[in-house]
Amino acid sequence: MKFIKPTYEEILEKKIIKPIQSGFNIEQSDLNPALKPFQKFCVQKALKHGRFALFEAPGLGKTIQQLEWGTQVAIHTAKPVILVAPLGVIGQTIEEEAPKFGYQVKELHPAITKEALKGCLIWGINVEQLHNYLHLIDEFSGVILDESSILKNFIGQTKRLLLDVFKNTEYKLPCSASPAPNDLNEYGNHSEFLGVLDASDMRSKWFVREEGMNNYRLKSHAKSDFYAWLATWCVMFEEPSDIGFDEPSYKLPVLNLIEKQIKTPQRDNGKLYNDVSVNSTNLG
Repeated sequence: MKFIKPTYEEILEKKIIKPIQSGFNIEQSDLNPALKPFQKFCVQKALKHGRFALFEAPGLGKTIQQLEWGTQVAIHTAKPVILVAPLGVIGQTIEEEAPKFGYQVKELHPAITKEALKGCLIWGINVEQLHNYLHLIDEFSGVILDESSILKNFIGQTKRLLLDVFKNTEYKLPCSASPAPNDLNEYGNHSEFLGVLDASDMRSKWFVREEGMNNYRLKSHAKSDFYAWLATWCVMFEEPSDIGFDEPSYKLPVLNLIEKQIKTPQRDNGKLYNDVSVNSTNLG
């Protein structure tokens, strides 16, 4: 048998770290009709991967997407999904958002038994109370991490708990409206949560360390490769057109800035500015 020497490009292709797709395929016609086309695309993609992240700007409907994702995972696995979110968010999701879109989300409480979990597809919990329900984690086939920017803290106790508790959970969906605005290391924490690549490995592969603790900079020649890697386990956009969907209702009108100058007489009070402010100390 003649040995065919691989090309340099083929060798590089084999070295690319790709996440394991543990998900399943579903037709868009089987998803909630309330979802817009770009939202169906994101849900379908997240279900196919099994472990996936949604990084979408505010107002693009992450809530309905994550609820649909959780519902489909629960039906597919015949096991419930847990929704982990901050206190204010979890209350709003359970009481307002879920009913509005036709979903049911119940809040976990100490009296819930393993048998009772079968009574609902999605169970919500405040992230601060997660440590009280560790005995139930194995009963969930998937986890939705809303406001997943909580993973940003590199050495945070909550971040470490989330990574450890859901390490073996098959389906994962972290959602955030502001991933890594000033710290690209946040992507590494999400990648580690999803089981794609450890944050330390990500830094050593695409970053160089500068002065200061945990201060890393993306290598200039590695930007293309880095963002191509991100695209294998997350979707990120500010408006639907960024991912190829024409949604006129999401296009904001042109912002017109009109500058007006208001002149006031200069007071001879020895101050740089006229003293026109009112505060709690000068109301009397």
